Amino acid sequence: ALRNALTLLMTEQGLPCLYYGTELDFSGGNDPANREVVWTKGFDTTGETFRHFAKLARVRAATPALRLGATRVLFSTPHTGDEVDAGLFAFERVGADAGDSHAVVVLNTNGRHASRATLTTTLPAGTVLEDQLGATELTVGAGGVLEVELPAQSALVLVR
Repeated sequence: ALRNALTLLMTEQGLPCLYYGTELDFSGGNDPANREVVWTKGFDTTGETFRHFAKLARVRAATPALRLGATRVLFSTPHTGDEVDAGLFAFERVGADAGDSHAVVVLNTNGRHASRATLTTTLPAGTVLEDQLGATELTVGAGGVLEVELPAQSALVLVR
């Protein structure tokens, strides 16, 4: 769930703001121990959350649409249970000052099962999109249609 939240933070409009230690999985506590002191805990760059955030930072830097593009919501489900699309939220980042850069972001916030949906993008049929977080490659169908299926608590950041 945290990595999904970080994916949203780094792909939505605006400047991302991350409280230090989040990327290091610091757990915090009550004041004054609300965050561990980073310089006494070490700066472990091998953790899964740190590596995920570093990858997101590289993708954001390399993809103008994620920094400059306007947001268009493609899909938002009201379902949270066992429905086939439970937990899915998808948007594309395109236009504005992003030039021809384009990104489609899909989040599955459902913690129990994979979810799937049909999205309608502004991309032409035949456009190949590569997931920047994994090895998935999807091709846009006729009418800009994109079929997506994501495992529980996962995300896709798709770019041309």
